Amino acid sequence: MEGISCDRSHWRTDICFVRGDVRMKTKSIQLHSQDRHRSHVVEKVKPYPRKWETAVMENVDEVTIESLYAPSVSAASTDGIMNCNVNYSTPAVIFSTGGYSGNVYHDFNDGLIPLYITTHHLQGEVVFLILEYHEWWLKKYGQVLQQLSHYPVVDLSNDYSTVHCFREAIVGLKIHDELSINPKLLADHVGSIKDFRQMLQQAFIPSDDRQLSNYASADNGRRVPQFGSSKKPKLVLIARKGSRAILNQAKLIALAKQLGFQVKVIIPTDTTKLERIFRLLNSCDVMMGVHGAAMTHLLFMRPGTVFIQIIPLGTDYPALTYYGEPAKKLGLDYIEYKITAQESSLSQKYNEHDRVLSDPQIIASQGWPSLKKYYLQGQSVRLFMPRIKLVLQKALQKIKLERNKVKISNQ
Repeated sequence: MEGISCDRSHWRTDICFVRGDVRMKTKSIQLHSQDRHRSHVVEKVKPYPRKWETAVMENVDEVTIESLYAPSVSAASTDGIMNCNVNYSTPAVIFSTGGYSGNVYHDFNDGLIPLYITTHHLQGEVVFLILEYHEWWLKKYGQVLQQLSHYPVVDLSNDYSTVHCFREAIVGLKIHDELSINPKLLADHVGSIKDFRQMLQQAFIPSDDRQLSNYASADNGRRVPQFGSSKKPKLVLIARKGSRAILNQAKLIALAKQLGFQVKVIIPTDTTKLERIFRLLNSCDVMMGVHGAAMTHLLFMRPGTVFIQIIPLGTDYPALTYYGEPAKKLGLDYIEYKITAQESSLSQKYNEHDRVLSDPQIIASQGWPSLKKYYLQGQSVRLFMPRIKLVLQKALQKIKLERNKVKISNQ
């Protein structure tokens, strides 16, 4: 049915559906109608799914959607009515890569996963039009976008003259929960976070390349085994510099090796290729790291593998909500390691009776500024080796059980 329909009921996002003679240029969308009795409608929407965060939404471009009476094609040169320059037979989806883009957690939680939720049922027959367009974002995530759309991305932010015309447009993105997909809420009720991960695998390790996935190319062109090609259990430690770093990381690595792990340490940066990280984590048995945005890479782990999250003081809620629960939904064996006050660098700064140490959840509950000041930016960890050893041994047990399951299923 032709018209404009907006759903503003979700606390995270607004989304509008436009059907009919849809014409758009930069931040304006017109729905043309030859029915002079159709009501004049104007809707405004910011196509970024964090609408409750006023500060960040202030910097997201707003799209204006307007229904106009356009009695004939010849009238399309007057009264501000747009002329079509490019016509499409597929639907359009308009979204923003502004906001928190550049933070890998937000790139997936507020961008790629909502994009999958909104469009996967279209099976690639959709055109993406991006506001706050960034070349680096497209370069970083282009392989994923190619799994969702068969068409080139349109940069709405820097093209001020082209009028793009569609029969249908979706402005904004649907979102379910943190790094999660609820199949019951999907358009065709088919799909899950496991299917999203499968799509990532197709993007980064195409099916015709999977038989080579345990190999990397050497400079001389020979194939050489990459991390993950031996029978030893593989552990990837996602390390940090600065806040929330593991101060005795060398001892942790030595302990893991002593227990029988192959260990690979990686510090993801803005320039680290996602394909490299995906291949590394896809081939490992355990991913381990201190709570932070880089834990988003749990999405690259195979279901049945182990995710160990080291939880600094005061971060229990975000650690479980943003990464622990999503890990379980993906089918990972989730193990959390909550540090003690003595394992926190804050113990060198505060008296043991100070509430920063003795009751961190109370301090953290005071709001984001307190959580950030004391526990996210002002804290590193020094792990107690006997405690972390028990966690690594537990991980080894889980790996053994999983490998036995796979062996039985392959018989």
